[in-house]
Amino acid sequence: MRDLLETIVRHPVPKAARGKGLPIGNLTSQWFANLYLDGLDHLVKEQWRFGGYLRYMDDIVLWADDKADLWWALAAIRTWLRTQRKLELKDAAIRVAPAAEGLPFLGLRVYPNALRLQRQRYCRLKRLTARREKELAAGLIGEDQFVGSLRAAAGILSFLGLKGLVRSTIDL
Repeated sequence: MRDLLETIVRHPVPKAARGKGLPIGNLTSQWFANLYLDGLDHLVKEQWRFGGYLRYMDDIVLWADDKADLWWALAAIRTWLRTQRKLELKDAAIRVAPAAEGLPFLGLRVYPNALRLQRQRYCRLKRLTARREKELAAGLIGEDQFVGSLRAAAGILSFLGLKGLVRSTIDL
């Protein structure tokens, strides 16, 4: 197992400096992110006890009632990542703002009491649906694959309360 992990970690990543990064898209990258940042999750949730904390891979969202608490947490997270994991935050990706503005996160805009699909994600979903319809009509994919693709999109949209947003022009 150690040899396998060593091979994965040491494997060169395209367009990355030697010794930097992990292959993205591989399930191991999700596993590594969870393993490597687990300590931060416990620190924020159990010791600092922030009211709202969300992390997916290396994307982190933190909510607080006081802006000063957020600035403190940012400095503390930056220090923890640097000293405990030899990682640096990307300054361009950091945003401290009122929750009412909404926050772009994983293709959504997150508000205090709502999730909205970002326009770019909506347009991509519409294009994908149209492409799948053309592939079905041309016989490039079967009906099962087409229906599976639509059901996957519908499942995501249903979770967001947007069921029926994307519809096929093909009657199933």
